[in-house]
Amino acid sequence: MVSDGIFKKDISMESLNNYLESIYSGFSKNLDLTDFARTDIDRNQIINHINSNHSSDEAIRGGVVFLLFLDLHLPHANIYQLLKKTDFQKIRNVLVNILEHKADQNHILAIMKFIRSGSMLDRKKLFQILARISDMNNKQVFTFFQRYLRYGDQHTRLCALMALKGMQAESLKDELIYILHRDRSEIVQLASLEVLETLEISNVTSVVRFLLKNNRYTSVRNKCHKMLMSIKGE
Repeated sequence: MVSDGIFKKDISMESLNNYLESIYSGFSKNLDLTDFARTDIDRNQIINHINSNHSSDEAIRGGVVFLLFLDLHLPHANIYQLLKKTDFQKIRNVLVNILEHKADQNHILAIMKFIRSGSMLDRKKLFQILARISDMNNKQVFTFFQRYLRYGDQHTRLCALMALKGMQAESLKDELIYILHRDRSEIVQLASLEVLETLEISNVTSVVRFLLKNNRYTSVRNKCHKMLMSIKGE
């Protein structure tokens, strides 16, 4: 095993730059990344290269790909801590794009930590990536969404709701109803109704009827009317 910060052999900056550029090229072409794995490359030199002023943009992207997919000795739970050692201003946009393209269940914890950190990453995309690679059977994911639906700010709550449209989220029914009664934002209320509409949940008719009669927003009342008409139509 390669230990942190130690190389089996020296590698020049030019060679490392070329290697990382080839990784990103392979990633862009959907090639098998295991073909690019090397045991003589240490993650700390990858981080230093990303942070260097002399690295090419393609090499920086390749470095992020390496840390996400090719660091053979990195526990998946530590991906977040490792990426935070980089010059985050350099990698934040490419990081989201790479995760959007190829994230898997190994990246669930890192994505949740990036959302929690309040970084300038695109939270909407991160929530959507999380929804794609996980489900509510994962207790950590369930608790994560539950927390943001209950206690998140308006923007983060909306991001979570938009992501839930593609998930089986019946277990979050109470949180969706909580939002409809407590959140004052029109757009958040509409998003909660839209999620509720996609789920096979019984006994929500009374909630929708209440909103139809009492909600302040015309758009929300209209949405409730359409939902009730749809239920009657069935």
